[in-house]
Amino acid sequence: MIATKNTTILLLLTCILLLISAQQSQAQKSNYNWLFGYGVAINFANGNGEAALLHDKDLKSRPASISDPVTGELLMYTDGDTIWNKHAEIIGTSGIKRQYTGYWWGQERIFLWPVQGHTQKFFMFISGKDTLLYLTVDLSLNNGLGAVSSPPKIISTNMTGPSELVKNCYVDKNGWLITRPNNTNQFWVYRIDSVVHTEPIISSAGLSSDNYGFIAANNRGNKIVLSHGMKNNYVFESFDFDAVCGTVSNANFIPVEYDWGHIGSIAFSASDTLLYIVSRHHKERLIQLSGSNLQNHVVLREHKRRIWDLKLGPDKRIYFVDGNYEDENYNPYKIGIIHNPDRVGTQCLPEAFSLKLFDHQIYRYKDVHQRLPDFAKGKTITNPINDGMVTQKGHCANQPAQFKFNTTYPFDSIKWELAPGEYSNQTTVQHTYTRGGKYLISLTIYRCGISYIFFDSITILEAPEFNFPTDTFKCINNNIILNGPACENYLWSNRQTQQLITIKDTGTIWLRAGNGNCFSYDTIVVKNYNDVITEIGSEYFLCEDEKEMVKLDAGEGFTAYKWTPTNDTTQWIMVKQVGNYFVKVTDNNGCIGNDDTKVNRKCGVTLYIPNVFTPNNDGNNDVFLPTGSDVVTYELKIYNRWGQLVFTSNDVSFGWDGTIDGKAAAGDVYVYQITYQGYQNKVLKTFTQMGNVTLVY
Repeated sequence: MIATKNTTILLLLTCILLLISAQQSQAQKSNYNWLFGYGVAINFANGNGEAALLHDKDLKSRPASISDPVTGELLMYTDGDTIWNKHAEIIGTSGIKRQYTGYWWGQERIFLWPVQGHTQKFFMFISGKDTLLYLTVDLSLNNGLGAVSSPPKIISTNMTGPSELVKNCYVDKNGWLITRPNNTNQFWVYRIDSVVHTEPIISSAGLSSDNYGFIAANNRGNKIVLSHGMKNNYVFESFDFDAVCGTVSNANFIPVEYDWGHIGSIAFSASDTLLYIVSRHHKERLIQLSGSNLQNHVVLREHKRRIWDLKLGPDKRIYFVDGNYEDENYNPYKIGIIHNPDRVGTQCLPEAFSLKLFDHQIYRYKDVHQRLPDFAKGKTITNPINDGMVTQKGHCANQPAQFKFNTTYPFDSIKWELAPGEYSNQTTVQHTYTRGGKYLISLTIYRCGISYIFFDSITILEAPEFNFPTDTFKCINNNIILNGPACENYLWSNRQTQQLITIKDTGTIWLRAGNGNCFSYDTIVVKNYNDVITEIGSEYFLCEDEKEMVKLDAGEGFTAYKWTPTNDTTQWIMVKQVGNYFVKVTDNNGCIGNDDTKVNRKCGVTLYIPNVFTPNNDGNNDVFLPTGSDVVTYELKIYNRWGQLVFTSNDVSFGWDGTIDGKAAAGDVYVYQITYQGYQNKVLKTFTQMGNVTLVY
């Protein structure tokens, strides 16, 4: 995202530079390294602050440090007089302690701020009891070691105390240095870009000050609070700050207790809804303020020892120098932490964070001292959509895409360009893109006679185009495969989510197919073809002995036939063997039908009945057993001469062995009666034969 004051920047150039600028502004890690005290540092590279060994200097005065905004690597640090690079090499001195005797008095503030248009060049601002000045450091000089490129320049010598540095909310590396002249109700705000503009923007707001004060901005950069003295009374006020125009307005009193005294340190919670202050009047009090006008308060800590420098870290925790701890090892201070500063009340009670590190070279503990480094407040809009200044709705072709400008920063007017030559000055505007793709949009914001143009893009997706036929048919007992269009996601009526699905049942099937949130819908009715019916008959008969044949016919009108086991592919076949036969037919819809039949033997019945048998176990004619062929049913009965039944059989293969009740029957003449069924001239008939059989031993 590019933000610039020049509304004549060519769109094509913007497109080329867009990716580079976005990469540069994606990460703001310039406050990832806090260097302070004697050899003490906090590093935020791993998320929460951790003690680190980044220097061995004794930064007794107000320190300042700055890191690479993308990588978080330390670039340089200073105590207001000496300036060191990341290798701990001295790259210059400000000379302030020598040149401005008595300048340092404990309330000074130091800011390091990048010069617009440069990656290695920084302004160093120093403010104190009366004087505000700056100098320039260039890290590209001296073969990359860095050097002071311009000596200190005084901006003002009539200040009530510390200043505050706030980012311009629309332009990266532009800022505002907010100061308060003595004995006035004015704010003098200096614009910073590629140079420091020493002619201030003057705003009158609130009460006049006759004593030093403390200025703090919130994290968004649109509010400031000021503690100051007026006729020996301490006053606490809040103001609106226009981070585009650099103006201060709308003063409001913040209620304070009569015994709070001088408010010496201020920090907002990460959400800007809660305020933390340190009151110095007989006792040191760490106080939390809440409510719409910060009218509610809770005292979190009260002690005689000093509490210094409330600072919100990149991890959204508030750090401060905690004087409640003492020991004999030259370490009168530790670091206190408010872990959850957005919680109201005593849920956010602070805890100690030990930075007590022993230096073996000089055999002493490192000291925290009393000062933490300062960093610029506020937030620069680098991408209207990602930063919440613009909301988008609708990303589908041929559907209105809506853009809404919803910033809380003040503005005079705006201008959209959502398509080449299509402009609008409304806060809510829409445009319909007829094709999918990535489209560049621009938003120009006019404020204080200056125009700021932001570029972003919107990705338009196309819903897939597809149409099922009105009906589709499948063969009974078969499945059908339905194929959706090529797209990102699918939802079928049977809850399946893949492109291809298998349908077993009939009915109405619907598909919702989409790319992103752009969907198309269609339905299809699945029906069955008529069942394929072929009948070749349930049973046939032939007599193989007589070389008879049977015709099996599957019926006409089918496109394919396949007989088993003959492998014939004709409508009908002639068979001359008994057995099971199966046919599969295919109609012109590709549906399959089948049928089977059985060809049975049907020859004329024959039966031969012997008249004598000799059951002497010689293996020859030992059993009375009529023999024949094609006998369907059979019953044999044998009687002795007195008419007594001595043997029966219903199995043509089971004859009489000449025994009665297990004992050999007497040799004699016996009477038999045989009733059987068989075919004669293809007609099933019943026959009865009677006669005599002689049992001989």
